Amino acid sequence: MADESTRLVSPKNKLEKVVDEDGGSYYAWSSLEFPVLGQTKLGGGRLVLHPLGFALPHYADSSKLGYVVQGSGKVGMLLQAASKEKVLRLKKGDIIPVPLGSISWWFNDDKNTNRDFTIIFLGETSKALHSGDFTYFILSGSLAIFNGFSPNIIAKSLGLDNDEEAKQLVTSQTEAMIIKLSIKQAQNMPNVDEDENMIITFDTETSRPDAKVERGGEALVVTSEQVPLLEEVGLSGMVVRVHERALCLPEFCANSALQLTCVVRGSGNVEIVGANGESVLKTRVEEGQLIVVPRFFVVSKLAGEEGLECFTIITTPKPVISRLVGKSSVWTALDPHVVQTSLNISQGMEKRIRTNMSKNQIFVPSSN
Repeated sequence: MADESTRLVSPKNKLEKVVDEDGGSYYAWSSLEFPVLGQTKLGGGRLVLHPLGFALPHYADSSKLGYVVQGSGKVGMLLQAASKEKVLRLKKGDIIPVPLGSISWWFNDDKNTNRDFTIIFLGETSKALHSGDFTYFILSGSLAIFNGFSPNIIAKSLGLDNDEEAKQLVTSQTEAMIIKLSIKQAQNMPNVDEDENMIITFDTETSRPDAKVERGGEALVVTSEQVPLLEEVGLSGMVVRVHERALCLPEFCANSALQLTCVVRGSGNVEIVGANGESVLKTRVEEGQLIVVPRFFVVSKLAGEEGLECFTIITTPKPVISRLVGKSSVWTALDPHVVQTSLNISQGMEKRIRTNMSKNQIFVPSSN
């Protein structure tokens, strides 16, 4: 079990700093440090933009979901085959799909001038250059695609007068991926399209949760029914906030999907059980760690003293989440005699269990 535990949860404090500039930083969970990402074709990264930080336009080789864990900002997105970008407003608790190959830029214009704009990205890497890792293609800056072309090609492509102009164009932006804008530059950034904002992004902070238990927690699943773009991305998202010392009941994805979970805040204990009742993970997790839940495996979370908030992607746009216990569990849906016979228990014990399960929906509050 120790080997499996190591395999399914990422090492602590092992985020790789890929870019670190005045405007912010980008970190990645590397498949070298966490090999199961490559094996399951999943990936993760974290973008931190300081005030006025601007992530240069780019595209990636993987479809992702972004989850805002801090601050607010703008994102410009040019979807495949689109002729105009969509400019969206993001704030803490928002989920945004980022399709494979779409062009995007990200900007921290938070009114709180001391607050970072931080987004967690989780996605699938089945079509990526390197399974388990996101690869970004930058359109400007020192890592720009233009840098690889000869000045003659660039000059002819852009209608410039000579190669020297092409060289100046390519080298004028010296930062690699993230820059810091001046106040004047920030004021000239495009306005948000409010109508598109409501269609493409999803606010998990103010939306009604799918389940909410006093002193227990709340859970919300975002599917292609709420955000149609998730159908193209091929993913869905789930946010679970478990209150201090409360239990999130055992559950699994019934339609053969993987789950990749990031611990966003707090800490707690996570257990995963696989085929033949084998325990494959029993461990304590902390903020910043990733957990992979294999197909059909059952997972349960017990929050620590500070509670536990998790952001999860599921590798299907319309997941079917089934629960082993609780008010809406598989056991309560079965005939009482089937339950009694299957568990080899008395009628009285079956009634007791059924009554107890009817009191809990997804979460069991702390008894203290």
